[in-house]
Amino acid sequence: MVLTDVTPGVDFRTGESEVWDQGTRLLKKYEEANKPNLIRRAQQRGAIEGAAVADGAPVPERGFLFQGDVAEARTAALEAAYIARTRTDFDARETEVRQQFRYDPEGYEAEMGRVRSGFIQGAPPEFAVDVESYANDRAQRGLESVSGARIVRDEQETVQALAVRHGKLTEDLIAMAAAGADPLSPEFLAAAGEHTALQDQREGNPAILYSSEQRAADDEKLADGMMLATINRNAVETYNDSGRGLAGYAAAARFIEAEVLQGDAFSDVEPGRRAKMHRDALTELRAFSVADREERRVAEEQERQRRAEMRDERDSLVLAASLGELSESEVLGRDDLDDAAKNRVLGAIRSRESRERTEQNATTALELAGRTAVYNGFRDEADAGTLSAAEIAEGLNAGLLTPGQAQTLRTRNNKTLAPLVDDVMAPVREAARRPGASMWDRDSNMARAEEGAAAWVQANPDATLEDRLKAGRWYAERHFGAGSAAPASGGAGQPTPAAQLSALAAERARRQASGTPMPLSEYNRRRSEIINGD
Repeated sequence: MVLTDVTPGVDFRTGESEVWDQGTRLLKKYEEANKPNLIRRAQQRGAIEGAAVADGAPVPERGFLFQGDVAEARTAALEAAYIARTRTDFDARETEVRQQFRYDPEGYEAEMGRVRSGFIQGAPPEFAVDVESYANDRAQRGLESVSGARIVRDEQETVQALAVRHGKLTEDLIAMAAAGADPLSPEFLAAAGEHTALQDQREGNPAILYSSEQRAADDEKLADGMMLATINRNAVETYNDSGRGLAGYAAAARFIEAEVLQGDAFSDVEPGRRAKMHRDALTELRAFSVADREERRVAEEQERQRRAEMRDERDSLVLAASLGELSESEVLGRDDLDDAAKNRVLGAIRSRESRERTEQNATTALELAGRTAVYNGFRDEADAGTLSAAEIAEGLNAGLLTPGQAQTLRTRNNKTLAPLVDDVMAPVREAARRPGASMWDRDSNMARAEEGAAAWVQANPDATLEDRLKAGRWYAERHFGAGSAAPASGGAGQPTPAAQLSALAAERARRQASGTPMPLSEYNRRRSEIINGD
């Protein structure tokens, strides 16, 4: 065996093995060569552990593998990670509280006291001092920021409140001038005094930034506004006194020109301001004139509508009176009718009474046939939707219609009841087409059947279709049953007496509408000639 200087041996004097010494030396050399890597890994682990501690985990033990520089690197990384994470969380919470209490220093301070205590008490003992120091500093800066924001807001609100009040007083003074208030009245003097005091307060406060130039401009604006309001008030009076409309506008415009551009009251006003005031006054006058014309137009339209509604109501009442549905006492008790309307309705009542006396003698078949022919003309107009209540009443009062016929026409004018009457009349029309009856007989019987059908529908508006057809068959049997006789017609080529009476009635109605009514004596003479065949 060959021994060299590197061959480990045993020192028999100390008992130490050279092999052990050599292993220790090799381990130290390895550690020194691998230290940067160990330190990097220790820092990574320390950062992870620090974040975990910030989330509430306990501080880890050092461990036998972490010694010297490696242990210090791990500890430093843990502390840095914990502090960074904790400060970030505290900053976020402080920002939330600052937003919540942005203008409330007292609320901010109370809430941050609770937040700060929570962070400090939750920190490990070795980090508590650092957390407390940072939390105190951040909370103090936050309190200063909130307090400053409160001061700025309060100043802005004060400035805004003064400006709003100043504007309100300006409007009040101009409004009082427009209303013609006495400048020496207590109300006017109080508003003017407060206005001046507010201007002094705004001008004397450096935080408001209200310069003397701005005050002078506001004074000028107030003076111009009050003068313009006074001019407008006087111009409106001139407009009204001059008859309103175009004539009133022209007179008011001349007044404005004379007062503003040529009057002594504005002689000391700078020409440019006078010209502007003149334009503004004319603009106000035009707006007032347009509004006045529109107001009068609306009022006139409403009055026309009211009169039209009153005419419709009057015509309905005239028809009701002509049918005997109103008494004189009922008419006189209507407060919604003027005297002219009442007189028309009362006249219809008296005409009805006179007509009823006359009709007691009008019993000839020819007269009834003539009325039937006239009724058919009225009925055609009702079916076409061109017959009014006033025309029905006029026909009734002129003796052209019987009360039953007038009632039937009123029913046919009702868009709800008219189809129901048609249902009842369907079997009647079918029966009327049977052979053996003259046109005159059919027309008169149809008219009487329709009077009955209209009266039945008014009494039974909710009847079923089957009931209406059943009623129609009853009227068909009554007016067109077996044994119906037909009167003889007129000679060949000659109009029947019924047609002649219808023509006479139509002529009388036309002349009445044209303003040249047919004399009663002429009408009676010609009617007698037709009836007697002269």
